[in-house]
Amino acid sequence: MVHTMSFLALAMLFCLALGQVAISNQYIMVDGQRFFVRGADYSIIPIGKTPDTSYWDDTAANTTFGRAVWQRDIANIKRMNGNTIRVYSMGGGNHTAFYDALLANGIRIILNMWVNWGDFSDPTFKANALRDWKNFIIKERHPAVLMWCFGNELNQGGGRDGPLFSLLNEARRVVQENDLPNPRPTTTTFADRDLSSTVATFYQSSQIDVWSFQIYRGPSFYDLFTSFNNTVKLRKPLVITEFGCDAYDNPNQRVDEAQHESFNMRLWNELYSNAGVVAGGLAFNYADEWWRCDKNNAGVQKTCGNVAQNTCFDNYWNQEYSGLYSISKNPVQNGPDVLTPRSIVTSLTQLWRIDPYKITTVAPTTTKAPTTPAPTTTKAPTTTVTPTTTVPPTITGVPGCWTCGPGWYQDPKEWDRCSCSKITSRKVEVQSLYYRKSSVLIN
Repeated sequence: MVHTMSFLALAMLFCLALGQVAISNQYIMVDGQRFFVRGADYSIIPIGKTPDTSYWDDTAANTTFGRAVWQRDIANIKRMNGNTIRVYSMGGGNHTAFYDALLANGIRIILNMWVNWGDFSDPTFKANALRDWKNFIIKERHPAVLMWCFGNELNQGGGRDGPLFSLLNEARRVVQENDLPNPRPTTTTFADRDLSSTVATFYQSSQIDVWSFQIYRGPSFYDLFTSFNNTVKLRKPLVITEFGCDAYDNPNQRVDEAQHESFNMRLWNELYSNAGVVAGGLAFNYADEWWRCDKNNAGVQKTCGNVAQNTCFDNYWNQEYSGLYSISKNPVQNGPDVLTPRSIVTSLTQLWRIDPYKITTVAPTTTKAPTTPAPTTTKAPTTTVTPTTTVPPTITGVPGCWTCGPGWYQDPKEWDRCSCSKITSRKVEVQSLYYRKSSVLIN
């Protein structure tokens, strides 16, 4: 028995040594390579269930029903070229098979432990939270873990940031002591509340390894990356752990996949364009959830109708329609909910096949729009990684932009003059997958 236990312990240590995660300035490193997070928040609460029920261990534990759900979803995310998911909590079951399947498909997980709001300076509250945190880490340790996330939007309470950051430093210490032999990074997610002042006040004393922001500012992140970089100076990574817009057009009372796709792809393109500052993001969220507007009526999909000026294309926020996939009831009794990909899944699949850290730039000799074929260029790689993409085409009529592909055009009056657009059969303007002149164009 002693020899068996020793062998198992050594095997676990060997597995944990694989896929080592580290931090190098603004980059997350996995096995020594820069890792750009691209994926989705994964809650997957079934129709009729709520967060107050034991839904997670129905779906993630080692049960027949659970395997049907996560095997389907892991296959979907892999097909989309995603590499990360984030969960909000984990139940008490054994999730090893779930983690094994993630790792086998090249997908990492950000493991979140739910922490209730409370008095972060209260010794009893802190002791209980840190005890639960330690037990959580010891139980869920697995090579598939990318980061440990302590709580969700704990800065929402206001006026308690000092005690909160002290608690976060303690949470990181617990990870360092219990996630051995190679502790993974510690993070927490921050709601978009006074982020600039919060970072400016606490970035030097904070010991968390990765900053994680949840951003709902509309069709752009605006000055977020510039402001963050001006303060942190690329000393730590930033991941956008929630962002996006739902697919429901509230004024017209219908799902509008074209606007949903266009709006969210603008944000994803902006993330890619700022890969030197931000280390990736997670779409909110993987699939629709029918409990979010009314927990007491989770068996029916509803509209929340919450006014959210400039947050979504229709200025409303209907969270039950926020998924990359819509869901419907399975006609087979006790079968998993049926998922249907929205149109954005196709665009994300194309974009996520590109690693922005492996893009070689081509620096033109002039920024003027030529009337003849493009001038001679010299390759100026931003990384030492050999690119897998092609050399971009010639410069178009908009100075400083690469030309769009056939059927696409550039509008200097558009929100980003380098964006490529086209009119589809639905007569809707669609954003192309594009990069500025510092990157390659994907069409």
